[in-house]
Amino acid sequence: MKRMRKKKQFRLPRWIALLVLTSGAARATAQSVDWGESEQNLGSMNLLPRLRYFETDMEFESDTYNSAGTSIRDERWYVSPVAGIEWDNYIYHPYLLNYSLLFEPGYIWQRSGEPGLPAQTTDELMLDGIFKVNLLEAKPYATIVSYSRSQDDVKYDFFNSATVDSQTWVVNSGYQAGPVPVNVSFQQSQMNSVSPGQNSNNGQTTVNLNAKNDRAMDDSTILTYQYGQFNNNFNVAGLSYNNDTSYQHLILTDAEHYRKSVLRSSLFFDDIQSPNSFSSYNLNAALDYQVQHAPHLSGDYDYSFTRYADNSSDSMQNTASAALHHQLYESLTSSFEIEGSSANSSSSGAALDSYSGQISASENYVKRLGDWGRLTIGESASYTVTDQEANGSQTVIANESHTVPTTGPIILTQPLDLSISRITDSTGTIILQPGLDYTVNESTDPWQIQINSAGPNHILPGATILVTYTVQTNPSGSYSVFNSQSEIRLGFWNGLADVYALYDVTENQASSPEFVLQNENEFQIGTDLNWHRLSLNANYTDDRSTLYDSRSYNLAENYTLMRSAHSRVGVNLGQQWDDYSFSGPASGPQNQRSTFYNFMLTCEWRPTGYLSWNAEGGLQRTYGSEVNQDLFAARTYLNWHMGKLEVHLGYEYENQNYSTEILKRNYAFLRIRRNF
Repeated sequence: MKRMRKKKQFRLPRWIALLVLTSGAARATAQSVDWGESEQNLGSMNLLPRLRYFETDMEFESDTYNSAGTSIRDERWYVSPVAGIEWDNYIYHPYLLNYSLLFEPGYIWQRSGEPGLPAQTTDELMLDGIFKVNLLEAKPYATIVSYSRSQDDVKYDFFNSATVDSQTWVVNSGYQAGPVPVNVSFQQSQMNSVSPGQNSNNGQTTVNLNAKNDRAMDDSTILTYQYGQFNNNFNVAGLSYNNDTSYQHLILTDAEHYRKSVLRSSLFFDDIQSPNSFSSYNLNAALDYQVQHAPHLSGDYDYSFTRYADNSSDSMQNTASAALHHQLYESLTSSFEIEGSSANSSSSGAALDSYSGQISASENYVKRLGDWGRLTIGESASYTVTDQEANGSQTVIANESHTVPTTGPIILTQPLDLSISRITDSTGTIILQPGLDYTVNESTDPWQIQINSAGPNHILPGATILVTYTVQTNPSGSYSVFNSQSEIRLGFWNGLADVYALYDVTENQASSPEFVLQNENEFQIGTDLNWHRLSLNANYTDDRSTLYDSRSYNLAENYTLMRSAHSRVGVNLGQQWDDYSFSGPASGPQNQRSTFYNFMLTCEWRPTGYLSWNAEGGLQRTYGSEVNQDLFAARTYLNWHMGKLEVHLGYEYENQNYSTEILKRNYAFLRIRRNF
């Protein structure tokens, strides 16, 4: 697949051209105009356009993509001189309409193609820039219109980058005075991302409405509404995918403060319509009443209602709880809570009705041992009883939330998996693609999901994903769950170092042996050290359950060395070893081992105030898991400026070696800029 850049074609909108012509009449360089306020000197306006800078970019890029016996190499030469022309002006009066323009007219010469084959040469004029109009600036109903267009080298993380062409229209208005200030905005954006082996086009149109009413005693009511249309189209190694989604988000919150209590209420509604895949809506209403019963005793009383439905499932849940919190001096915090809930769900001819009650309590004790240390002890426990009636053999688990780890798989919480309907980002609008954004290991129970950050949607570690999947239904009957969490932590010298231990146990009892429930014992011990520019972290986790066992060893080291006042060297190291053993009812005994190494080196040298050199390199290796990968990246930049002249020279190298494909990128650039 040849890596083709989207041509930049720009035509100045007619209304902008008329605006420029209308305001082109000569004016005096300074005026004094009174518009209901004191006189204002307007001589700072740029009545005539001025040259702000002149810049020349020269780039060379070589990309190689190897997959399934297919090898594609693409080379690109790029030269683009650009001038920046700035203009600030107004029509009649700056409070009526003022605008600013940064036109960036330029010329592009580009030659690209596979070596040994006829190359494609483009020769074109282009116009990037930023345009902004401010209408009735001094009025509460002021309106701002802006437009921007740019081309950037975007780094999604240290090892993944792409060249991105983007353009955005924004209109922002409203009424900022009165008891209920309202703001309305319209935004339309288009982004074309090109990286080795893949390219994507994302278009999004959104309308936002925000209104807020502030009252006495910090009472307030806030309304937020968003309507959007999202289109995602990408091509990866000849595979194309298109997703059109429209969505609505509504959030309404209210806070009422009384003498010794606060009542907070919220309403959340989310509706997603995607003709090519799925549609869903989610309604959540909640009440939270907090009361200060005594100086050291407070109460928290909650109720929530949730209704969720999509193409294959429908569920409804009611939850009510009451909690008491007691603070003894500053060292001991206690709480006691009782909760009851009902849930009803249906999917594919199956139905599940359940009713549960829970009692929980917690204690947290903090003791200052002296100037050298502080001891923290925490304990919490809960007991839950659930009675359910099940019809059918399948249950849909909708939008189960998981955080993407730095390494290793995501393990679903429910066993007896049958299928995964979809995986989305945290908003539910971007649908991840199997085989590209993630892979699924169905030989374990529960199933495992391995995220590929280099996929077309670039889901990075730390991001939240939502998984909807189907499992076999547990039978009708009742079961109880006891959970206990214990923690002890000893800190030294105001956070210089600490050691800690955590223990979490979950035990289940069921009325029938046909129930498949997970008993779990998790133990973790660790230590942290932060001394000057040195940071060390180490922990060990042992997780044993009826479905799987796992052990994880984690080490992290960070050291920054200041060699002189003009130089800096930093090193980040990370290691992780994971062992998994699965023996669930849907799979035989199985062992997996995963090893992860991460190495980062950064250097900075500034011999003078006019010259700087930066270099950074990183190696990340994961093997033994479903996604074996070796990622390497190195970059170096030389920056020099003298007066109004700037010179930037850089080189970047990336090598991404996955189990099914290899991506390589060489990129060098020279940018010379003269400011005026």
